[in-house]
Amino acid sequence: MESLIQFLNRIYPLSDPLRQCLIDRHKMITVKKGDFLQYPGEQSARMYFIQSGLVKGYYLKDGKEICTWFQNEGTAVVSISSWYRRTPTDEYIKALEDTEVIAYHRDDIDYIYENFPEFNRHGRVLTEHYHLLIWEWFKVVRGTKALERYSFFLNHFGEWVKRVPAKDIADFLGVSQWHLSYSKRHL
Repeated sequence: MESLIQFLNRIYPLSDPLRQCLIDRHKMITVKKGDFLQYPGEQSARMYFIQSGLVKGYYLKDGKEICTWFQNEGTAVVSISSWYRRTPTDEYIKALEDTEVIAYHRDDIDYIYENFPEFNRHGRVLTEHYHLLIWEWFKVVRGTKALERYSFFLNHFGEWVKRVPAKDIADFLGVSQWHLSYSKRHL
């Protein structure tokens, strides 16, 4: 819990009452490698902050996994469309390692925003960070070759190379495993 408090304090100092509210309303959840935080058909009712471990988000298309993201320590995890629209998701969230998360129910997040206006700054800064990263990724995926995608992946997510299976990296990059192997040899 302390790592989340420190992380949020770096964005904007937490008041003592906000800090206590975050402590009082959190729930620790441990997920074993291969288990799921979320399945399709469920509404994303919890936001997770990863304390340790690694997860991936994906959906199925014609029975094939389409990997959309990875998240590791110090990051927030939620099924974006389900969270914002309050509708069932089509996404799986699966642990790639034994993972420990701090969970907040949607009602708790809403309560914190309503009762601690300074927390809106945290939400804005995190949203901006993820929007910019998605925008950069969108530009890379549209019109670049496998080598450029892999280079972007290394520059932004290099810590995942040893932790994420190659098939998942290839899927995330939208390339074949052959192209991924080629890119690794030529960078």
